[in-house]
Amino acid sequence: QTNIAKEINYRPQGTLPLDKDRPAHIKLNGEVPTPIHLPSGCVFHGRCPHANDRCRIEKPIPISTKEGHIVACHGVAEGRC
Repeated sequence: QTNIAKEINYRPQGTLPLDKDRPAHIKLNGEVPTPIHLPSGCVFHGRCPHANDRCRIEKPIPISTKEGHIVACHGVAEGRC
């Protein structure tokens, strides 16, 4: 089980912790990629405001954050996000 799954299981009614410094959600612009024709690199690079050339070329690998979350994002790994 991932840490976030453990948190959901231990919190009443499945509520998630909220980070007061972040918006409740982020609206991504652009088209959702089709699973049949996934883009190169990170599948979100066409919709992510933090994407750079590395995101368009190289698929990110999952990493653990200091908060204990698992993310697959070059921006997070490089400290851009």
